Amino acid sequence: MLLKFFKSNLPYVVVLIPILGILLWLPSLFPELSLKPVATIKQYSPVYGWLTSPLQANYYLSTIIALILCVLQSYLLIRLNFKYIFIESKTYLPAVIFVLICSALFSNQALQPALIANLFILLSFDKGLLITKDRNQIKKYYESGLFLGLATLITPTLIFILLIIWITLFVLKNFNWREWMASILGLLTPIAFYLSIAYLNNNFSFSKNSYIELLTISSENILQFSDINIIAFATFSFILLVTLLTTLRIIGTKKISSRKYYILFIWMFVLGLALYTTMPSMGEELAYFMAIPMSIIFTLFFVEIRSKWLAELFFTLLFATIVIIIWF
Repeated sequence: MLLKFFKSNLPYVVVLIPILGILLWLPSLFPELSLKPVATIKQYSPVYGWLTSPLQANYYLSTIIALILCVLQSYLLIRLNFKYIFIESKTYLPAVIFVLICSALFSNQALQPALIANLFILLSFDKGLLITKDRNQIKKYYESGLFLGLATLITPTLIFILLIIWITLFVLKNFNWREWMASILGLLTPIAFYLSIAYLNNNFSFSKNSYIELLTISSENILQFSDINIIAFATFSFILLVTLLTTLRIIGTKKISSRKYYILFIWMFVLGLALYTTMPSMGEELAYFMAIPMSIIFTLFFVEIRSKWLAELFFTLLFATIVIIIWF
């Protein structure tokens, strides 16, 4: 019944999404109730420090803003789904799953740099998810790269997400070198603009070294799991594996445009996994980016699977494992 409740396309689900976020973020909103230490951010970019400097001394306000950003991004994901029709059935389930995944790690329930950057990544996708034979889309891909450049100024390691724009061009369109170059120029524009301002303010060396350090040093986000956390993560991984394998079978039955989008989201998931496992500077904050493709992949599974009782069971297990991970 839990899946049937959230899978509905009735307006009450939209209203319940922020309520769900509040319930999942209770340990952060009221840290005295939690069994885990409050999240702290040890290293961050100069741009992030400038953006959040008024909030750094106010834990509760920064946490509330972080929750609002999480819910806002879930709504943007719904908008993308309705605009490009990733899921043929009208449902708000992607937003529900996005909030669940973004809330899964208690240490991420704070105003993280990657949470702000993820907003720009979603805006970048909104410009680049084009299936069209029109080869004059340079402006769109420049804007897509521009938003990614803004995300990079906040979280430098996300510069490698440029690969997903190139994968998007490869999967959704025919090759056009001008569009590829436009995405690179868009990425470099805000970076060059920021470094120019830093140079004029005699702050170039500090800014450059800060970003190089964030790109090269190993992440200090070391996950520590209790025994019940390990069981919950194992269950989550099993559900994800079954979902991916089932989704690969379902993709073949879809129309060409939907098939291309699903392939793109699988590439996004693979890219995120590859970056996390191969780059020491990538921390658990990559979960925000990974939440985008996983939300769509999980939704496709829960909407298309024929066995309703199995779908209900898997969704209930998914929901329960995330609650356990957050609280225990």
